[in-house]
Amino acid sequence: SNDDPSLAKLLFPIIWWLLYPLLLLGAVFVILSIVAKVAFPIYEKSMAKTKAALKAKLVELGARPESVDSVYGNINDKKVTALMSSPSLLQDPEVLRETFGTAVMSEVLAAVIYSHAEDRMKALGRDRDTLEKVIGSILDGTATGGVMESLKAEKENGGVRAIASKLKLALTSPREFVNWIVDMLTNVEEDDIVNSVAAYNPANNALTIPQAPGYKVFNMFRSTSMKDVVVDSLPIVLVALYSIWDLLARRFLLALQGLSVFVADANGFLEQRQVWLADTRLEVFAGDHLPVGLVGVLGLLLWNLLFLVAVYLCVRRHRDELMEASVMRRFGFFYQGLEPDYYYWELCVKRLDVLLVYVVTYTQFVADVKAKLIVYLIIAGAMWALHNVTRPFDNRLGGLTDWLEGRGLATRFFTFGLIQILLVSNAPSGVNAVGAVFVLAINIWFAVSTAIVWLMEVLADKETGGFKAATRHVAQDNAESNQQGPMAVFSSCLKRLCGRSLELAVGVPKMIMRPLVRERKRLEKRVPQFEWLGPRHGFRIHMWDDSNSGKGEKCVHWAIRSFYKLDNKSQHAFAAESCGLMLDHLLTNAGFTTMPDGTLDIIFALPIALHRCQMSQMGEVV
Repeated sequence: SNDDPSLAKLLFPIIWWLLYPLLLLGAVFVILSIVAKVAFPIYEKSMAKTKAALKAKLVELGARPESVDSVYGNINDKKVTALMSSPSLLQDPEVLRETFGTAVMSEVLAAVIYSHAEDRMKALGRDRDTLEKVIGSILDGTATGGVMESLKAEKENGGVRAIASKLKLALTSPREFVNWIVDMLTNVEEDDIVNSVAAYNPANNALTIPQAPGYKVFNMFRSTSMKDVVVDSLPIVLVALYSIWDLLARRFLLALQGLSVFVADANGFLEQRQVWLADTRLEVFAGDHLPVGLVGVLGLLLWNLLFLVAVYLCVRRHRDELMEASVMRRFGFFYQGLEPDYYYWELCVKRLDVLLVYVVTYTQFVADVKAKLIVYLIIAGAMWALHNVTRPFDNRLGGLTDWLEGRGLATRFFTFGLIQILLVSNAPSGVNAVGAVFVLAINIWFAVSTAIVWLMEVLADKETGGFKAATRHVAQDNAESNQQGPMAVFSSCLKRLCGRSLELAVGVPKMIMRPLVRERKRLEKRVPQFEWLGPRHGFRIHMWDDSNSGKGEKCVHWAIRSFYKLDNKSQHAFAAESCGLMLDHLLTNAGFTTMPDGTLDIIFALPIALHRCQMSQMGEVV
């Protein structure tokens, strides 16, 4: 059309994108309010019925109602649902102990013993209350004298580990378990029984159960009041705004994107002008485009720059307490996986990288196409060099994340570099073909290596975990539904079909990755082992001979070693780097002015101490 566009028609799209984040936040708050005010009360009523049914099952197994009530408030709703969907889990004493504590488990085991050997217990003079306390003292490691000696005779480690195999029999093969416990009580002196009973305190075991989080409404809000909904939804708001950051940046830059053209003036001479790409009848930042451009700049400043600055300042304010639960909940999305000193990397460096690329792409800051490629190459090289200097990601799995990020940045740099060379040099078609093949090869290599690592991390850890358990639960539910009405049969068929599809979708990649997973586990067991020789005696490194790897496995062997840095040299370098980081922490963060003898012992003693604390909290003797 030759008609001049109206200003309102030009402004409407850019104003829409300026207000889009506010509309999105409004929709988010409406959805969250519905979740808190409508969905949660319905869920709470349903969960109350489920908990009541679970309590009835526990009481039926032999637990005392008051013991179950004392720990019920600390139990995660997911565990309650899992236990009710798969009642066979209640037959595992370790599940009972981890979920409900030592007291409930002791009561259930005592009930099992009394139901099969009440006469023998009475003949020994052991009532049910005494039996519960003896079992409880065994579980929490406070048993004394002959009770503990009988456990050590069973297995040297003592505590829960000593009777783990016996406890597995408690609810599945109760007679064998009863015979074992009766024989043990028969051979133990009365004083040892009395001392073990006196040492047992059920109240201490309540602390071993993880406390429920303060956010009771689906782990998102503290209560259903609108004040708590608004305040506690800060993480959701930040993630929602961050998820549309790229979209908004492109839309606002499109409002500024120009094109250099030559236009004849009144005298017939050609002059260069910058016209708006969306409507070439308008010059950039002139006439009717001026308000459009100003709104675009305002959007960039408000939603792309000011938002990042605000989040950065909030995170910086808590930079010394990044691992605190409250800070992690609000801002952890932006710095998880990074070293504490580089908490700003995602907000400042990575977003700046993207923004610079967008500015070069969507504006006439660099007009010529070849010049744009040169600037792309400079940006890619600068970011690659900056990453190699800082290595900001954490060092788990031998710095795997830093390795993948470095490979991605290197791939981007070489891609831009080769394309620029091919365009500038005006090479013959044969050279261009070779260059194109090389560009394709390095991109395919990066994509394949990233996919392999991702699949190994996602699928390999599921072999003995939640996936098989979930499919087993689905199969059990299907079996229970087969004997119900037509709707249950239809539901069972639908579940079975979905289950088969899920098994196929996950099973094929798992089958492909199985050799890699097997080789990774083998190599992880054969990395250099560090033996601590005691305080101020240093350590010794034990090496493995990997010269004779399996025939036909050398390629897999090399790939896993490359990805996860499991060769001896890389492991030694990682150990040396870890020692250096420990010394750096003591000198810079802890404020040490002198370095005492045996400082490296901290690296070995601290994990041992933490492991012992964890085991003692779980009620195991270490």
